[in-house]
Amino acid sequence: MSPTKDFYKILGVDRKATKEQIKKAHKKMAKTYHPDVNKSPEAEKKFKEIQEAYEVLSNEETRAQYDQHGESWRDRGRAQQAGYEDFGQAGGFNFNGQSWGGTSGSTRYQTGESDYGDLFNQFFGGAASRGGPGGSGYFSTDDRFGAEQMDEEASLLLTLEEIMKGGKVRVHVQGKEIGVTLPASIVDGQRIRLKGMGGTYSNGTKGDLYVTLQLKPDPIFTVDGFNLTARLEVAPWHVALGTEAKVKLPDGGMLNVKVPAGISTGQKLRVTGKGLRKPDGFGDLYVSVQVTVPKASSEKVQQLYRELAQEQSFEPKFIG
Repeated sequence: MSPTKDFYKILGVDRKATKEQIKKAHKKMAKTYHPDVNKSPEAEKKFKEIQEAYEVLSNEETRAQYDQHGESWRDRGRAQQAGYEDFGQAGGFNFNGQSWGGTSGSTRYQTGESDYGDLFNQFFGGAASRGGPGGSGYFSTDDRFGAEQMDEEASLLLTLEEIMKGGKVRVHVQGKEIGVTLPASIVDGQRIRLKGMGGTYSNGTKGDLYVTLQLKPDPIFTVDGFNLTARLEVAPWHVALGTEAKVKLPDGGMLNVKVPAGISTGQKLRVTGKGLRKPDGFGDLYVSVQVTVPKASSEKVQQLYRELAQEQSFEPKFIG
């Protein structure tokens, strides 16, 4: 028997963790163990466990069932919806107030009553199987109560360029390559449903594919919702005189940023509408100005620094 999974332990959170804490932990761990990033042999298995744990704990209803029943929450939830209660080992089960015998440690429940099959035919449309003359019918919880889990989960790492350009990207799931058209508006951690793109049930119907869109960290731009932030490095004379900087955006486009004279290091400039696409428009780009003093590239530049120091008086001092 495989050891019981502790979904809380898998995500590294306390059993009393809030929904936001669970979401944050999932985001961090999913990025750490995503197969596209982590090439270690156990990464893919760990990633699937993380996705399974998050799927259960992020939903209040399934989390409550898991807290009460552990890993058997799915079977018990289906059983309750169908109208019977599993009494566990050798206890049989109760269907609409009537008890039926059971076999210890088995998922198949048997009875010698001749109307067993009729009972389940009445409620399940002939899904129960009956034995021959004098034999006993049986009902399998594995077969009837949907042990098949054909909905599939996937995580897709996207660059800022892909999010801003949009269009279609490819995602690999269970050996299949599927084209996914990105939503016009995307936030990190967004989950989309692709109806009928999951596995195939034994009756021929298709499950769904749920894809979690995750943002790959960008070396230059930081994302805050739909807004972007970047640092702009300028020299002292740019700050003193003002300048216009030509910078490249994540989607490849170019942008002229006007830096006013007298701006302080750390001060932010807001460029409206140059962030990520929102449902009702675009976010903004915030440019944080960082002043740096370039190293003198020649003796002439060094001399100009000396002359500036003589012409422009300034005494170093502590500031509050």
